[in-house]
Amino acid sequence: AIRESAVRWLKAAAEQGHPEAQERLGSLCGAGEGGTAADEEKAVDWWHKAALQGRRAAQRLLAEALLRGRGAARNAAEALRWLRRSAEQGEVEAMYLLV
Repeated sequence: AIRESAVRWLKAAAEQGHPEAQERLGSLCGAGEGGTAADEEKAVDWWHKAALQGRRAAQRLLAEALLRGRGAARNAAEALRWLRRSAEQGEVEAMYLLV
């Protein structure tokens, strides 16, 4: 019950535009955790919203989804753009993926 309540609050914050909540909700949706059904398309949608607001981890997660074609059509050029933005903000995992 507590976990479901936490996810409801997280979703409410994400829907109000909070980028960290959007990023975390995307990860929950992608993994099917926290009482959410696994939905890669929803995950990509939430990561994209957070990425547009500058969340570097969300930018990397979005890029990885685009590279793999999971939850969105495979798009290497768009993935590279998001990886670069993420790496420029200091996201080490994005830097590693660019090497």
